[in-house]
Amino acid sequence: ERTNKMLDMAKSFDELKSTGDEQLEKLRWLMSAEERKSTHAKIGAFVKKALRRAGKHQAVKRLEECRRGAYCGNIYCGECRDRMAAKLLGRVRAHLVSHDMGEDACRERLRWVTILHSLEKAEVGAVREGTKRARADYTQLNRKFAGSWAQGAFEFELVDMEKVSLRAGKNASGVRKKDTLQRLGGYDGSWRWVDEAGNQRTDYVLVHTHFLMDCGEEDWNAIDADMRKRWDGDYQVRIDGLTDYSVRS
Repeated sequence: ERTNKMLDMAKSFDELKSTGDEQLEKLRWLMSAEERKSTHAKIGAFVKKALRRAGKHQAVKRLEECRRGAYCGNIYCGECRDRMAAKLLGRVRAHLVSHDMGEDACRERLRWVTILHSLEKAEVGAVREGTKRARADYTQLNRKFAGSWAQGAFEFELVDMEKVSLRAGKNASGVRKKDTLQRLGGYDGSWRWVDEAGNQRTDYVLVHTHFLMDCGEEDWNAIDADMRKRWDGDYQVRIDGLTDYSVRS
């Protein structure tokens, strides 16, 4: 079926030459969709295996039966992630249209922002508290810059800090990542901790956020300075402007 779709895209060599850019975009879209399916399948299989080992059979059932009208809502479900991402994109588009923002306005006012909030022990209570603190920080930020607008999501990355400490540090990027995580996690010489069942563990969750922000009536210099003061660690805040990928140097 996928091959038929590709063959239907161009009926002749002349047509392909005349619509080359359009056909290339379609090919990229098809390849991206197939790649997402493969990635989702791999992640889904890994998550279900981990849940079964933990005895979470009901959660596995919900993942397997996820469908329209009965979405599981699991953050590791590929279908649910795609659905949530589509909704997020819809909200962003609606904002741009409602504020009549053209390319120049978007480049001037919009920024991609990533913030690393905390490194928590891989326990539900600890991660919930870390998320709660981050939300409180955002509430204060929104009050201070009420003329701004943002849309994004929390992400929770599971990391084995003992392995990170052993493997990271072979290059500048690895050293930076290792130092940042150690600072966020309050490293005291050992990453081992004991859970309620008495198991020694070294797994942690990096609580962080990615979002698109429109400064609106506010000044980006002031927002930038506030964020870096509020989350004051090195490499804890990253703010990037938009890039026009149609322009090649």
